[in-house]
Amino acid sequence: MKTVAIAANGEGFGHASRLVSLVEVLRERYKLVLYAPETIHGFIKEKLSQRGVLPYPLRTLPCPAFVKRGDSVKYIATIRKNLPLLFSLRKQAAIIRQHMKNDLVDILISDFEPFSTWAAKSLGIPVLQINHPGIVLRSPSLTWDALLAKTVAWLMMGWYDKRILVSYYDGDCGPVIRKEIMQQTPQDKGHIVVYVKHEYQKKVLATLSELGCHSVLSYPDPHATINFSEALATCTAVIASAGHQIISECLYLQKPILVIPQRGQFEQRLNAVRLEEAGYGMYATMRSLKRKLRQFVRDIRLHTYPKTCRAAHRAIDCNDNTKILEHRIVSFIEEARVTPLHTLTNQLLSDWLMGVAE
Repeated sequence: MKTVAIAANGEGFGHASRLVSLVEVLRERYKLVLYAPETIHGFIKEKLSQRGVLPYPLRTLPCPAFVKRGDSVKYIATIRKNLPLLFSLRKQAAIIRQHMKNDLVDILISDFEPFSTWAAKSLGIPVLQINHPGIVLRSPSLTWDALLAKTVAWLMMGWYDKRILVSYYDGDCGPVIRKEIMQQTPQDKGHIVVYVKHEYQKKVLATLSELGCHSVLSYPDPHATINFSEALATCTAVIASAGHQIISECLYLQKPILVIPQRGQFEQRLNAVRLEEAGYGMYATMRSLKRKLRQFVRDIRLHTYPKTCRAAHRAIDCNDNTKILEHRIVSFIEEARVTPLHTLTNQLLSDWLMGVAE
């Protein structure tokens, strides 16, 4: 039985959710070892426990941090904050390399996590890169934030032998929907779900109140009487960030959604634009929020979603693609072979990291 390592990026919970889904898909076929930043260890353990999955070895990875002010990312401050991590790249990768050697890893599946790919490459371990943020590389945009997002995506994917971009638009594979969402029966009980960053919450809730929307469930809420998945499945509409996972789940449940992309985050802006172009929702900035929210509430009261798609090439995938992705992953695992260490790239990386770890 092959040993498969799954490594996830620690920014947000979309990558961690996909890791949990992959564990469920692969656990009966392969021995699994998990690699993730400490910031999402609790989330991963909780979700696996809820599914009755026995604990797997969970190794710690470093996690680049974003510096944010209000609703925007401060890129210069972010670079400064991550300089120590950059300077410790060799040491961090060497530690991960040693873990992989001890774990007898045969294959690495990376979700937008670069450090593990460096370690795997130095050992000749085949790497399958699965993520959504890399979708920005398929956008023709040349704006400053697009170019920055493309550079970050290229760096964060690290080394890989094969790449699968998971997305409800332009992807190699459509979205992967969480099991707890698929277990729900979509209904309309008349409430609106609000799932936005803390700094947006006050303005969103105040505007909804002005518009006469008083049945509102806001998350995260430790005192909520129903869990988030159930609230999502039984709502009239959703107001959320422009993250790929939440949009995919709303599309799956056929819930109209208004999204608020984080300023300076090109990937979120791209998600939002493609959502609106396909006719399944709207997007707003903090500046246009009141006007757009008023229009969105009017539209959901008139039951105008989904709207007619503007063009055939803007069609999106509203289905769960877990089985399709599973087939592609298993095919890669079964066909991939460890690369001989005497190849130039592998040998250089191996020598570079061994100088630290051994």
